[in-house]
Amino acid sequence: MLAYCEVRRWAREAGNSLLAEHASELITGSPPVSREAFLGHIDKLIHELEDVPAFASKPAVDGTVPTRDMENSAG
Repeated sequence: MLAYCEVRRWAREAGNSLLAEHASELITGSPPVSREAFLGHIDKLIHELEDVPAFASKPAVDGTVPTRDMENSAG
């Protein structure tokens, strides 16, 4: 739901229709054949988001801006 509701909206605001379509397709498209396939699609979407400068500096709900250091320490 995050992909469909938030990523799609952010991508549209940034004028990135390809990313918006990809986020939408994760929910509205054909179901993946396995859990691993679905998670692979989510990982691909995350990598696409990391490549968009507008998303890299977008504050989180709590007002912080995630950084690679924060991601590495969380996992």
